[in-house]
Amino acid sequence: MALLDKVFGKDDKKTKLRQEINSLELRKESVLTAINGEITHLQGERNNILLEAGKTAYNAWCKDNSKADLTEFWSKIQELDGCIRQQEEKKATMGNKYDEEIRLINHNLGAANTDSFLYCPQCGTPIGEKDMFCQNCGASLK
Repeated sequence: MALLDKVFGKDDKKTKLRQEINSLELRKESVLTAINGEITHLQGERNNILLEAGKTAYNAWCKDNSKADLTEFWSKIQELDGCIRQQEEKKATMGNKYDEEIRLINHNLGAANTDSFLYCPQCGTPIGEKDMFCQNCGASLK
């Protein structure tokens, strides 16, 4: 059978699909690492503003036992919180996008492996004949 796969080009197709999966996984990791780096940077900036706000409030209290105007600090913190939320949403969206592409290629890889391959009715991931649950989404197969 392996010889016939090579003759009909199925072996090449499997190899190309596996390479594409590896490439997507590397790109996903790279993109998510970059987004995590941006989130970390924004959180550090937020912590610095909180520290400055605390110092300003403390200094005002020490000088004349008055309250400091911290409105500027809170505005900056709210802006950073919004940026952090956007990055977290972007991370989730990008992660899902890459996972979906990988799932589709795995689906094609399963089709390249055998003509009578079974698929999860819930998510379409290739499954084995004896599997009781989908390894991707956890759906019951029996």
